Amino acid sequence: MACYWINLSAAIFIGIFSGILAGLFKHYVLKQHDEVEA
Repeated sequence: MACYWINLSAAIFIGIFSGILAGLFKHYVLKQHDEVEA
């Protein structure tokens, strides 16, 4: 049972981390794109 909870929390952590990473990446790319357009 403990193994299940470890896998679950790891999956949640990876999901949140990848979500934040994707958000930052998208923000950075859009910001760069705006600077190029200007």
